[in-house]
Amino acid sequence: LEDREAQLSAYLGQLNLNAEPVYLTYVSPGGKKPPTQRVLSKAPEVQFTMEGFGTHELWRIDHPKDIASIEQYFSEVACFYIADGHHRMASSFRLAEERKAQGKSTGADQYLLCAVFPEEEAGLLPFHRLLRGLDALEGEGFWNLWNRYFHITQGLATFPPPQGELAMFVKDSWYILRPKEAWGLLDIASEKLQNEVLGPDLGIEDPRKDDRLGFLGGDISRQSLEAKVKGGKWQVAI
Repeated sequence: LEDREAQLSAYLGQLNLNAEPVYLTYVSPGGKKPPTQRVLSKAPEVQFTMEGFGTHELWRIDHPKDIASIEQYFSEVACFYIADGHHRMASSFRLAEERKAQGKSTGADQYLLCAVFPEEEAGLLPFHRLLRGLDALEGEGFWNLWNRYFHITQGLATFPPPQGELAMFVKDSWYILRPKEAWGLLDIASEKLQNEVLGPDLGIEDPRKDDRLGFLGGDISRQSLEAKVKGGKWQVAI
């Protein structure tokens, strides 16, 4: 969301510190684990416990061979996904560009703090979409839109739905949407939804600004999504 990005950029400009890492995840190259076991087999240089936040351990990686093997490993990773911290990433980039344009860059502001986990170790939560402003698509027109891309069945067995499927709540019912063209391993459901339906067919070109699109993230119940639609502010939850 653009307004949040601007606020965070101003905040970072005052603080000069990335206090929280951006949470990245990736598909392990060839199923290999990162080569950090030799480092982690030693005692951590820093260890502390915080009530409610568990124990934190930090290791310094400074041996040239360790650095080289880790660099080689991550050079084989095709791409990284931002699991959490989109605003932190965007605001840090925005601040870096502003400082560069003003000739005030320190060099350090061209970097930001990240925490990187392979997909099999990542705990990922859903990030749901809410839609409104669909009055022109009432009735048959509404279903014709979704039928172009999905096989639709009424009912919801599990929440959230299995990977590669979407669940949609309209009025008083849930529906499962199964893509007519199967999504690949690296396809992200939210990206496919935006690029194939919300943008081209509903005219929601910029999801960061369009007030017809809302977001509800985290470990929430299906009843919470239903309430958003039944409350009348939103017409569809996905």
